[in-house]
Amino acid sequence: MPDIRLLMIDDDAMFLRMYRNVLGKDYEVLTANTIQEGMEKLATFRPDILLLDIRLDREKEGLEALPDIKSRYRELPVIIVTNWDSHLIFREALALGADDFFIKSEDLNILKTAVENLVVQKHMDSAISKEEEGLVVYDPVSREKLKEARKLARANCFILITGESGVGKEEFARYMHRHSNRKEGPFVAVNCAAIPDTLVESEFFGHEAGAFTGARFRRIGKFEAANGGTLFLDEVEELSLPAQAKLLRITQDLVVERLGSNKAIPIDVRIISATRSNLEQLVEEKTFREDLYYRLAVYPFHVPPLRERRGDILPLCHRFLEESCQRNGRRIKQFSKDALLVLKNYHWPGNVRELKNTIEQAVVMSDGKVIHASDLMLRRKVDGDSPEQYDEARRRFMIDYLRRVLVQYDGNITRAARAIGISRQMFQKLIRDYGINLTDS
Repeated sequence: MPDIRLLMIDDDAMFLRMYRNVLGKDYEVLTANTIQEGMEKLATFRPDILLLDIRLDREKEGLEALPDIKSRYRELPVIIVTNWDSHLIFREALALGADDFFIKSEDLNILKTAVENLVVQKHMDSAISKEEEGLVVYDPVSREKLKEARKLARANCFILITGESGVGKEEFARYMHRHSNRKEGPFVAVNCAAIPDTLVESEFFGHEAGAFTGARFRRIGKFEAANGGTLFLDEVEELSLPAQAKLLRITQDLVVERLGSNKAIPIDVRIISATRSNLEQLVEEKTFREDLYYRLAVYPFHVPPLRERRGDILPLCHRFLEESCQRNGRRIKQFSKDALLVLKNYHWPGNVRELKNTIEQAVVMSDGKVIHASDLMLRRKVDGDSPEQYDEARRRFMIDYLRRVLVQYDGNITRAARAIGISRQMFQKLIRDYGINLTDS
C-alpha cells in the first residue's frame, strides 16, 4: 500500500529502531520521543496512522494525550502501544478513541497486520479513487496494470487479456471500455464456452424470423448489439475450429449478415478477448487458428494472479465483507487479527473469485460480529494445483528468517551470526545471496 505515512511516538529507542526497520519497508515512517515533539510532527507530517506509547515520561502520559489528539485529528487512526498486558488499560484506550492496541512483546506480524487493517479501513471512505470503479489497485503491481489499461483504453486496437481463472479479466475489460471514446456505446460480454457450435452464427450474427426451425422472431447478434461499443469475448479458446473461422471472418470484414438475410450490415466495434490458456501453445497444437490469434492479440494484456499482488488482498476482503453483510442482512463489521493473517498469507488458487466466495461463506456461517480464522473455509489442497517449487519456498523462508534475525539484533551482523551458530562471513554471504538490503532490515 503505497504513500502511507506512520508516526510513532515512543521514548523507547530500541523499540523505535526495530519497528521502524520493519514498517519502513512498506510505509513512510517518522518518530518522536515525547508528546510535545509528537504533536509538532502531527501538525507538519500529517500521518495516516499514529502509533502511540501509553507510558512516556510518566505513567499513562500517552493515554492522557489521546483525547486531545483525537479532537484535533478526528479521522486519524491510533494504535496504542504498551508493555502492559492489561484488559483494563485496553478498554480505557478504546473508550478514549484508540482504534487498536499492540503489546510490545508480541509477534511483529501482529503489529503489521493491525497497521494494514487500519490503512484499509481509512481508505474505504475514498474507495472510488483507490478502486477505480470496482478495480482494487492498492498493490504496486495492480497500479501499474491500471496505468497500462488506461493507455489501452484510448487506443482502438484489439486486445487479448490473459490470466488465470478468477483474476478479474472482465473487470479490466469493462474499465477499458468505460475510459475509451466508446464509453457511451454498449459493452456486450459473451462467454464463448457457453455457445454450442450449432448456435455460433446465430449468437454472433443474429437471425431473421424463419431462418431455421424454431426461429420465430428476428434476433440481433452479439456483434450488432455491440455496435459503437465494445464486445468482450471471454474464454475465446473454447471456440471450435469451425467457430474460430467464422469469428475470424467477421473480425476482418466488420460486416455481419443475419442468418436468413443477405443484407450486409457494417459494424463499428472494438473487440477485447480473454483467455486463461496459453494461446501460443494452442496454436502449436493446432487447436487454435494462428491467423485468429494474431488478429485478436494485437495487444496482449496480462492480469497477474492474486498471490502476486498481495497488497490487494486485505482491501478486497473489506470490500467483499461490506457487500456480503449488506446482501445477507448481517452486522459483521470486522476481521480478527488471526483471520487477517490467514487471508493475507493464503495462496488463493482461485484468485479473486475464491476470495469473494470465502468471505461470503464466512459472513453466512459466523455467529458474532467478528470473523475469525476458524470461520474461513479455505481449500488446503486443490486438485490440479501445482505446489510451490522447493527453491522458491526455500528462498522466501531464508529471506524472512534472515530479516527477523537482523531485526532481533538491531542489524548487528556479528551478534546475529553468533546467535544462529554461523560465522560472520557466512552470514554476510547469505545476505548477498538473498539480496537483503541492510537498510531495510
